[in-house]
Amino acid sequence: KTAPTSIQGVKQIIKALRGGEATIVLPDHVPSPEEGGDGVWVDFFGKPAYTMTLAGKLAQVKGVKALFFCSERLPDGKGFVLHIEPLRGELNGDKENDARVINENT
Repeated sequence: KTAPTSIQGVKQIIKALRGGEATIVLPDHVPSPEEGGDGVWVDFFGKPAYTMTLAGKLAQVKGVKALFFCSERLPDGKGFVLHIEPLRGELNGDKENDARVINENT
């Protein structure tokens, strides 16, 4: 399932998490403020980048475990390898801290 980058999409994701489902949020998607989006400026590869705060907020939902997913393209078009690791660092509900921790995992 996909969810739109809007408040309705956020509600859909929270409902899925509370129902025990897994979700994946791409951190490069920042909904516009007019649609309820929120972001903060934190470093990404040593440069300031406007970073979404949604992933950190979703990690605060009871029972959620934050994991870091990264796909690696194999040579010669032979597919992908998916790497899944625990998120390094502490997400504490502070927007800037959580965005920084997520960016540092990249």
